[in-house]
Amino acid sequence: MRTTRDVLVCVARSWKFTRVLSAVALIAMAMPVRAVDILLFNTGVSSIGTPLTAGAIDPHWQLVAGPGVSTPMPAFVVNNQHPFGNYFETTDSRWIWVNAGGTVSPGGPYTFRLQFDLTGLDPSTATLAGSWGIDDTNGRIELNGATPTGTGLALVPTSFDNFNLLHAFTITGGFVAGINYLDFTATDVSNPGGLNVTALTGVASAVSAIPEPSSVALLGVGLAVLLTLRSLKRTSANGNS
Repeated sequence: MRTTRDVLVCVARSWKFTRVLSAVALIAMAMPVRAVDILLFNTGVSSIGTPLTAGAIDPHWQLVAGPGVSTPMPAFVVNNQHPFGNYFETTDSRWIWVNAGGTVSPGGPYTFRLQFDLTGLDPSTATLAGSWGIDDTNGRIELNGATPTGTGLALVPTSFDNFNLLHAFTITGGFVAGINYLDFTATDVSNPGGLNVTALTGVASAVSAIPEPSSVALLGVGLAVLLTLRSLKRTSANGNS
């Protein structure tokens, strides 16, 4: 027959069990979520990120809107990356435009698009950053057809600084699950024209159901403690019955 002391011991152990279980749950929730790099490409680079040669078709950026554009068209790496001694230069991007000559009937706006995928990632945690320049004016950045939350999203009015200096930008909102569309728009006042997007990076948190190895190990320790306490509880109960 159990004594009052035995009952109190069982209650205490049950209370400890509950505390450990709660602690394990809190630790699991507090584990950092894995940040994943978003696959992005600067203008005028190959599938491995190396700059393309003059006149090459950009495999990632498309011309999707502008005078005479009815369907998406390839964007081209312009032949002259420093017309009249202008245009900033980078080691990880190239200037692109409607054609390799960088010449087209002045006007616009022309919109160039990069598609990227957030499948398996939480869009509410996504961020993008980079730098850009245009020749000439009315530059703006849109995400999924709208102005996103961010900074450095417009380049106006017409200025030599628009294409001779790098302009940093960040995007912190406006992402959606799955496929996203990043658009850069520019109007060409006089030939040539160009767009350069460089140092483009992005991260987002994973939404995978598979826990991180460190989380699995930590939960394993917690479960081992729980099993030990329950075993001790059963042993005590059998010895006092």
